[in-house]
Amino acid sequence: MTVELARAEGRRARAFWQREGERIRRTIGTPQCVRLHGNDIRNIDVRHIHNRFGWQAGGDTLCSGALYRTEDFMGLPEAERCGTKALGQTVHIEHTVPVATLTRNIIGSDRIDPDDTVLWVLTHSVVTGVTDGPTGERHRMVRRGQARRSHAFTLDHADHDRPFRRYDPAGHSPIWDVVRGERIDPERFSFADHRENIAMALGWAALDDWAARVAA
Repeated sequence: MTVELARAEGRRARAFWQREGERIRRTIGTPQCVRLHGNDIRNIDVRHIHNRFGWQAGGDTLCSGALYRTEDFMGLPEAERCGTKALGQTVHIEHTVPVATLTRNIIGSDRIDPDDTVLWVLTHSVVTGVTDGPTGERHRMVRRGQARRSHAFTLDHADHDRPFRRYDPAGHSPIWDVVRGERIDPERFSFADHRENIAMALGWAALDDWAARVAA
């Protein structure tokens, strides 16, 4: 049954990327991207760019572009998903690689043009759709001391290149990769795996030139 849920969530993610492809491409012309490409780094700009990828819970987006989702999230009927706190929030987009970690690492990265800047964010940022509210996972899943940081980019750390190791498995339901329809193994899943998934999502969005850059 969980595999079927993951496949259904994968179809939802694919539909979002197919629908929003041109809007995603237009990210390169936004003030947020211009600032990031010029190394005028602001956390809020990364968050706003994330929204364009469907990596937000608010409004009617409901984490629809997220490539990773917990079992509890997947098991919540669409009609019961709410990303707005004032209306009784039940879902949340968890920045598996926190925005503060991304902004520290984007400075000095190898980026030729604004397209490269967007692709850097896509391939280095990992987000997960999780449940929120009184019984949700959001506030209990991150390991102590890592609320605002990840060691996924820290050489010689056990979490290096393993973004999902930031989470305590006892604090959340299993996480699924809805692109592949597989359960995430946090000890094995790497940025290379994420990069492959982003290339697939960009293919769904008919952004074949970007997918080729990511796959190169």
